[in-house]
Amino acid sequence: MDGPRFDGITRALATGATRRRTLLGVAGSTLAGLLGLVGVEDAAAACVKPGKKGCDGPKNKKCCDGATCKGGSNNKEGKCECKGRLKQCGDKCVNTRNDDKNCGKCNEKCKGQNTCKNSKCRSKLGCKVGTNVCNGPPLEDLDDPRICKTDGETFFCACVTDLKGIARCSDFAGGVCADCTKNEDCPNNFVCIKASGINCECDENPDSNGNACVRKDCRGISGSSAGSGRSVLRTPLLR
Repeated sequence: MDGPRFDGITRALATGATRRRTLLGVAGSTLAGLLGLVGVEDAAAACVKPGKKGCDGPKNKKCCDGATCKGGSNNKEGKCECKGRLKQCGDKCVNTRNDDKNCGKCNEKCKGQNTCKNSKCRSKLGCKVGTNVCNGPPLEDLDDPRICKTDGETFFCACVTDLKGIARCSDFAGGVCADCTKNEDCPNNFVCIKASGINCECDENPDSNGNACVRKDCRGISGSSAGSGRSVLRTPLLR
């Protein structure tokens, strides 16, 4: 509620106006606001959606946001098509390069802590789907592209993709080899990842099927690496 309207109600109550009159005033303002919203919705409904004919012509109808009229004139209706690099998804024009609900193609949704960047779902902390630090060569230093969320030289975390296909930036704190097949098999705030490979050696662990439960986010772990003064990832999973 805006300031002037609230002040008016306060003054009405303070000067002894009846509750009924005050409530009628509030109801009238609310109704006016609702009628205004209806007007906005009517205006939006009046535009021609992408993929549909009816723009320009005698009625001079306009295309909805992101679309432009093709083949129309004063006397002839045209068809609305998405502008430039925008793509039609349903009845809307979207930029599939950065749309979290249509990433790279229509209806491709970025889940969890992921966002759409350059048509790919990537972690907001710099990890992309499919990255798994366990399946690559050993980590050497903070310049490794699989390192995420560095905070100066205090701590760092590593990129993994959980079994639901969600990119994660994890600090691996408390990470253990486990016989997990889905995220729900792990404790709260942990997710299941494939932990077989050079770095995360869970293949030969009798309590594991090659997977591990690791923390689903990055909170940071401090600790200096030998001779470098830089921090290292402290976990039994990383060699």
